[in-house]
Amino acid sequence: MAQHESETMTHTRAIWRDYARFYRVLGGIALVLIGVGIGRILFAGEDNGFSYSTNLYTEFVSIAVTIFIIDFLNRQRDERREIQRLLRDVGSQSNEAARSAIHELGQRDMLVGENGILKGAHLIFANLQDANLWSVNLSGANLDNANLEGAYLRKTDLRRASLRRANLQGANLKGANLEGIFMRQARIADVMCDSKTTLPDGTKWHADVDWQEFGATVR
Repeated sequence: MAQHESETMTHTRAIWRDYARFYRVLGGIALVLIGVGIGRILFAGEDNGFSYSTNLYTEFVSIAVTIFIIDFLNRQRDERREIQRLLRDVGSQSNEAARSAIHELGQRDMLVGENGILKGAHLIFANLQDANLWSVNLSGANLDNANLEGAYLRKTDLRRASLRRANLQGANLKGANLEGIFMRQARIADVMCDSKTTLPDGTKWHADVDWQEFGATVR
């Protein structure tokens, strides 16, 4: 019996904890309604409370609009902070954090297209090993010393990006646009390309391409 009562109390506390905000809002609404009722009784006047009700309605609308605007601005601020956090994580040397951030930004549809959020991003030393960067807009991004080993860069826009000393070993570059990239001392052994891959000089990939002509290291 005692054990059953203890479990019931624990369950009740959990409910109060999980729905604490809801109960506070509900309590606030109840107090407002009580106050409205008392005010109507005290200030009914000769028009049976019509003026009081009208003024009260106007005040409620004004307050509701103000609350809505403040809530909207707060959510916008929180969203901006979250995006900034994700951008920092993409450039992290923690592979888990970087890949998780890429996934979240992809879910928000913020990586692909002309307005992709990583366009021109500073991702020096970012650990993007095995990251899924399919079709991501990384044009103009600074990826110097980044770890892109085994990364999925299929159809990725890397135009004018800087990949000096970056590790691209085993990366999938099929269909990627590498036109104008800087890849001095980039390690590019065992990369996968196809006839749709655009090389740094603007030409298409071919079986006899010499990556060393572009300053890369093939080893």
